[in-house]
Amino acid sequence: MRKIYLLYLLILASNFVYPQWSWQNPLPQGNALNKVFFVDSLNGWAVGDAGTIVETTDGGSNWSVQKSGTTLNFTGIFFLNKNLGWVVGPQGYNGSIIPSVVLQTKDRGNNWTEMNTGLDPNTVSFSSVYFSDSLTGYLVGSRNIFKTIDGGKSWKDKEDAGSYINLKSIYFSDQMNGWVVGSQGTILHTTDGGDSWNPQTSDTTAELNAVYFADSENGWISGYQGVILHTTNGGTTWNFQNSGGKYILSDVHFIDLNNGWIATNDNPANGMIVLHTTNGGTDWNQQTTETNENLNSLYFFDNKGWVVGDAGVIYKTTDGGNSWNTQTSGPNDDFLDVSFADDSLGIAVGPADYANLTEDSGNSWNKSLYNISLHKVMSNLTERQIVKAVSAAKLGLKKIHPFLSLSNGQQAGLYISISFISEFHKKLSTYSLDSLSWQQRNINTAQNLWALSVVDTSNIWVAGDSGVVLYSSDFGNSWDKQNSGVTSTLWDAYFTDSLNGWIVGYDGTIIHTTDGGQNSNTQQSGTQQKLWSVYFLDPLNGWVVGDGGTILHTTDGGNYWTPVPSNTYNNLRSIAFSDEMNGWIVGQGGIILNTTNGGQVWNQYPSITSNDLLAVDFVDNNNGCAVGTGGTIIHFSGNATGINNNPTNKIPFTFKLEQNYPNPFNPSTAIGYRLPLTVYVSLKVYDILGRLVATLVNKTQSAGSYKVRFNAGSLATGIYFYSLTAGSFHQTKKLILLK
Repeated sequence: MRKIYLLYLLILASNFVYPQWSWQNPLPQGNALNKVFFVDSLNGWAVGDAGTIVETTDGGSNWSVQKSGTTLNFTGIFFLNKNLGWVVGPQGYNGSIIPSVVLQTKDRGNNWTEMNTGLDPNTVSFSSVYFSDSLTGYLVGSRNIFKTIDGGKSWKDKEDAGSYINLKSIYFSDQMNGWVVGSQGTILHTTDGGDSWNPQTSDTTAELNAVYFADSENGWISGYQGVILHTTNGGTTWNFQNSGGKYILSDVHFIDLNNGWIATNDNPANGMIVLHTTNGGTDWNQQTTETNENLNSLYFFDNKGWVVGDAGVIYKTTDGGNSWNTQTSGPNDDFLDVSFADDSLGIAVGPADYANLTEDSGNSWNKSLYNISLHKVMSNLTERQIVKAVSAAKLGLKKIHPFLSLSNGQQAGLYISISFISEFHKKLSTYSLDSLSWQQRNINTAQNLWALSVVDTSNIWVAGDSGVVLYSSDFGNSWDKQNSGVTSTLWDAYFTDSLNGWIVGYDGTIIHTTDGGQNSNTQQSGTQQKLWSVYFLDPLNGWVVGDGGTILHTTDGGNYWTPVPSNTYNNLRSIAFSDEMNGWIVGQGGIILNTTNGGQVWNQYPSITSNDLLAVDFVDNNNGCAVGTGGTIIHFSGNATGINNNPTNKIPFTFKLEQNYPNPFNPSTAIGYRLPLTVYVSLKVYDILGRLVATLVNKTQSAGSYKVRFNAGSLATGIYFYSLTAGSFHQTKKLILLK
């Protein structure tokens, strides 16, 4: 128990130790929101998966993320006023039990602290919370109801509903009268302020999700199988109301005896629906939102209301639900792959009709529709802006591979090709800045294609269903089928050069070639798990990841694959390295693994999402991106592994001298710069009088991104200048030493 609780404490502290992952899409965040609560028409909070708490002070026009300090999924929230509130989350599991948690805030959520309930968080699970005043409160657990009369310093067990009962929601109409609902049609009622609880008859075995009372007599319950229950006598009798379907009814809220709303998980053609009544539930009418995500909770003040759900969706109405307007930004479609050409320019693909592109490290992502006229878009664009129009396949973009090279060593001859394969149209699509032309090249196969590897401006491989492998030696103008020797689905490919490559797929499949695919052999993976991703640093050193927490490593080109402990059973979907020592793996449930010793040991890295992460890419140790379901795009910024003086394997588009960090500093700081081509580099530091105080770099360097450590321990406090000369490029920036 003690070891598990120690793990829990470390998880609680994780947000403050590792702040580098942040949301870029959707905004303000993309985790499922499970409960929403407002104290008035302006001030509200919503809680959800992966420790998510968001807050609004203007009625939902703007939402900000609050730090909870935990990665548990929250299911309950209650505020007495704008400052005093509580959040609860049930037990989680990630290789071991993550205990339940109760958090309290006294400053509207600027700071959340864990409450010491005196209950064993490894054996009880909290799903809902309610306080009738600052001292008297209730926790609903998996089977228990706990009460406090001292503001949460101590709790007493007031009810055990039984081993197979899961209690989910609690509501009090006044200090004395309260109800709790849960699985198997369970309804419990108290008339003495929660000191004793008595069952009420529901006449259903459906799971009941939420309960709400307009006064001590009139109440409603919503649940699975379209169940709506209504009472006019405090629950002595409960009667069914017609919801119009068998879908999941997740939450219920009334503003008076007549007007109420229910959030649903029902999705007709036009979007998820909210049920609305103006006559106490005698009739329930459908109101349509624009989202396809499950709606999990709602809250109303008069005709103003808010509904929240999966993928972080938040909708608001000001007319009683006749119209619902989104309060979040960014798409919620699944992104299947991501790639960055440098730390600024990236693209995420997956949806059927657009790609998401960024030119500013993901601070803003813009849709690029596939059905727009490329010629019109490109006619007045700069070279960098042209890349925003990479929108090739009409349907089903699955894999991307940015490739960059230089012609004649001149920046003006920069050649950029971003390649796609399309699942349905079987096309390879590229755009070249040399010819300012866009080409779609047909790939003659009836199979769905999933894997793409581009090593230069000639050699391309694609692979997919039924073991199909196709090769082009002329950048997609013509294709030859290669014999893979397998019939399983092939999901990912990685070629280190024009000869050496690996392709992985279902049933533990790994195939390898040393002659560009003319001949290939099956390598023994030692597993039957689906293998989703492969990455090689060179022709000898590589990794494969797959289902069930599978990580395989080879140091001899795959003659022998050795399993590496991942300490998780989550499916692992993608792997990438920023250099030979630092690597990242992402996968199911938002899991993120990190290595700093070349893949010998992989440690779980604190994640900010519980959405499945399907792809990851790092351009250097400080800049990475992961994408996944529900429109998830999260960005890594910061150096978790130390300074890297070596270039990355991604070539920047332009010269750039970065601002040192930290600044001011004492006694050392890091200076970064980018080189788009091989040049002689001089990086020097001068004092305010122009005197040279340090030479940090004075040699020829190849294209790449670099960081250099400057130690000023022997220098006096003051203003200094650092100057980069790289070929004809010259730039100077200021830095401040403050001792």
